[in-house]
Amino acid sequence: MHLTHPSYIQADNLSFKQSLKVMSNHDYLLYSSLWMWWKKTTSFWGLPLLIVCILIYLSFFFAHYVNGHYTDTFLFTTAIAVSFVPIMFTLPFFLALSYYFSFIAPKVVTKRIKKLLDNDIPDATNIICYSPTSYTFERNGIEYELTYTNLPEKSQNGNVKKEHACFIICVYYAPKPSTRLLWFDENAYIRDEFISAFKVYCNGKEACRHLELQDYAMFAVFDAKEHKATNDVTRSLDEMEYLLSKFSLLPLIKSWSYMQRAINTWLKGIDSSAPEGIAAINIRVLKTECGYGFYISGARHSDNMNYGWTCNKDFIPENDCLEINTGELSANDQKYFQQMTAKFIENYINKYSIESTSLFHGMIVTLNHGDYNMVRIK
Repeated sequence: MHLTHPSYIQADNLSFKQSLKVMSNHDYLLYSSLWMWWKKTTSFWGLPLLIVCILIYLSFFFAHYVNGHYTDTFLFTTAIAVSFVPIMFTLPFFLALSYYFSFIAPKVVTKRIKKLLDNDIPDATNIICYSPTSYTFERNGIEYELTYTNLPEKSQNGNVKKEHACFIICVYYAPKPSTRLLWFDENAYIRDEFISAFKVYCNGKEACRHLELQDYAMFAVFDAKEHKATNDVTRSLDEMEYLLSKFSLLPLIKSWSYMQRAINTWLKGIDSSAPEGIAAINIRVLKTECGYGFYISGARHSDNMNYGWTCNKDFIPENDCLEINTGELSANDQKYFQQMTAKFIENYINKYSIESTSLFHGMIVTLNHGDYNMVRIK
């Protein structure tokens, strides 16, 4: 997802050093509860301050005894009061500051994003919050990412003059195989011809004035302070949707919830009784040009010792294929994709296979990514 500035980092399990690193990057700490916030903040800031106070107190008396001065009750009380001045004045300041950035500031940002969604994108569906500054939503079957972030305004010499709070709406895309080399070079970088064609189309169009193009992402940027409830946002989204079609680009899916809904919808559409004699169902996941394809087939026989039966296609239901456009995934993301898709399919089958009319009722069900990594789901 788009990295926001500031970002909100879950801090329940962070060490003091990790928390300092987050704050040094001008990001904010989030806590799951007031108790967790109180425990972490007082331990991180209270204990160091208490140690400082004790050291001040001990150094005061050490210097006093070295000089051979008599210590009375008044002096003893004064020493304690003076020693604990740092913690009495500093700790409340840290607590107030920490509470504001951990609880109040996130609510302010969330309120602004929800206001934008309610007023400017009333047809947004499946809205998901990942952090106070990062959301996803769907519109006309396309997944968008909505973030709230500060963008720097730089002078001619490259120095940051000031920062502007902005809403950024982004759609990730990949070229269709037929137009891949038209808009992207052999190294998968965007061609100048694509940028020029994008600028020519947007030139002079009021609805396109917020749009920007990057490698595999298209943005609409709105100044949070200057933006008012108008149709600017919906017009920009309409243009982004049109540009995807105009340049033969495939909108990508980035959120797991979107993938789960797509898989559930697909399985629901083919979930009817299999022909007599079918004993096993296999779902094979293969890499495609822009993501992954799911292919389902049935077999009359299965064999736990030999996976060759999964290639038998004694039964192929209508709409047997689902394509999910994820774009290129890293090695770690590919492993996570395999785990999550197996979980989504297993959850669906466990829920619906008990129905006698289900395709999966009484069936052996397997899932394999590529030609290997077969998992028995049921």
